[in-house]
Amino acid sequence: MAALVFKIFTLSIKTAAKPLAGRFQSWVLQHPTLRPAVVKLAQKWHKIEVGISRSAEGKIGKFFVGDMSDEHALQLASKVVSEGFVFGVGVTIIAWEYERQHKKDVDKKAKEEAFRKQVDQKCLEDKKYLEEENREQLAMMMSVVARVEKLEQLVYAMHEEQERQRNSRWGMFSLQAR
Repeated sequence: MAALVFKIFTLSIKTAAKPLAGRFQSWVLQHPTLRPAVVKLAQKWHKIEVGISRSAEGKIGKFFVGDMSDEHALQLASKVVSEGFVFGVGVTIIAWEYERQHKKDVDKKAKEEAFRKQVDQKCLEDKKYLEEENREQLAMMMSVVARVEKLEQLVYAMHEEQERQRNSRWGMFSLQAR
């Protein structure tokens, strides 16, 4: 929802930029300090435009481009200022959107990193718990094995005793029928 609101907001700024460009254009052309600078910029712009046109037509070599009349220079200057303003607004919006998206990506990466660290921590805790449980089970198994061995020895000793009593000479007096 926030992305939709942001897109609508930037679209409205782009739409508002054209009328604002007209106001900016009239302000610049009426400004006593900026007007000569803008006319000079328009003259240079004209020379660059003519040079590009001649190069595109395949004409090479030096050429002379005369200055435009002040009227034409002011028209071109107003066009340059107006388009420059709209272009500047567009670039600003793109930079703003890029920065917003970059911040969003950084936040997402930070959340993913935090989640990964949390998972890693949980894995380490589980590993320690399982290792401890494994040691306890191993100790219990060793205890059971020791008890079984002891019982086997007792059974073997009892069996040996019975065999010894059966084979002895006095064995016939012993209690064989149990």
